[in-house]
Amino acid sequence: MKKFMILPVAAMLLLSCKPGTDSNAEAPADKDKKEAKAGGKKDPVCGMDYDTTWTEFAVSNTDTTWFCSPHCKESYTANPAKYNKKEDKKG
Repeated sequence: MKKFMILPVAAMLLLSCKPGTDSNAEAPADKDKKEAKAGGKKDPVCGMDYDTTWTEFAVSNTDTTWFCSPHCKESYTANPAKYNKKEDKKG
């Protein structure tokens, strides 16, 4: 009886493999994520790479600072000098 169960399971496993897929092909979602990232900008609070889908930001004079989350924005607006010093050391 076990022999009869192994045969259908093995057939399903073999048939479930997609022939002709390219493992080097980039998924469309991955491509969109790469395009959404902008050159070198980071959230000054957590250091996450900038993504054009972010909606949180703060404006100081002519400088716009973007944040990955409302929490990071709140932390920054509470003490911007703390995070501006971090940016100055990096740059």
